[in-house]
Amino acid sequence: MSPVDPTDARIAELEGEVAELKKLVAALLAENASLRAEVAELRGRLGQNSTNSSKPPSSDPPGTQRPSKPASGRRPGGQPGHKHHKRELVPAEQVHRTVDIAAPRQCDQCEQGLAGRAVEPLRHQTVEVEPIKPHVTEYRCHGKQCGGCGAVSYGELPVEVAGHTFGERLTGIIVLLSGQYRLSKRKVQDALSDLLGVRICLGSISNREAESPRRWRCRWRSGGRHPRGGARPCG
Repeated sequence: MSPVDPTDARIAELEGEVAELKKLVAALLAENASLRAEVAELRGRLGQNSTNSSKPPSSDPPGTQRPSKPASGRRPGGQPGHKHHKRELVPAEQVHRTVDIAAPRQCDQCEQGLAGRAVEPLRHQTVEVEPIKPHVTEYRCHGKQCGGCGAVSYGELPVEVAGHTFGERLTGIIVLLSGQYRLSKRKVQDALSDLLGVRICLGSISNREAESPRRWRCRWRSGGRHPRGGARPCG
């Protein structure tokens, strides 16, 4: 058997390395093409807005230029011939306050003195919300000390308020804001403070959302002394 020429062996080794490098280059080229396609797709998505896609206008980033609508030639407001709509007056029995404005002394047309018969007044109503402030009710559970064992027993809170710091109406508002209107707990907290003047922590909002009926009794037994820290439920 003739000896292997070192040159031929080296050539064979280099040819093997070249083949491996060609495979690596082909794989890198394929990966590069895939990444280029992905980058192009992402750039296309970044350039999408409500004017060139089906995305809603609310998703447009700040500064998006929307095409202006051509002028219709109509004047702003109601158009000639449209049906007139006006707010209906509240029935008189639902009016809280009435202000009577005296009739003028002279005619608006001829400026003569008005001595004719009185007619039905024109009615104009304004709707306003009275200032809202929290209505706080304090329940005082009176107690007596037992002459035998020295324990102090206190009266029981009504079932409808036992274990609750906030009333049913306020709890309903919290559930409405967080459930129906889908406000975050932080926004519910801000709304209660800004609109109703009620300060409430985020944990209490969570408790009101998951509140389940339970009865707490206002009764303590402390060997003749009232417990520190105020009322605590024991039922």
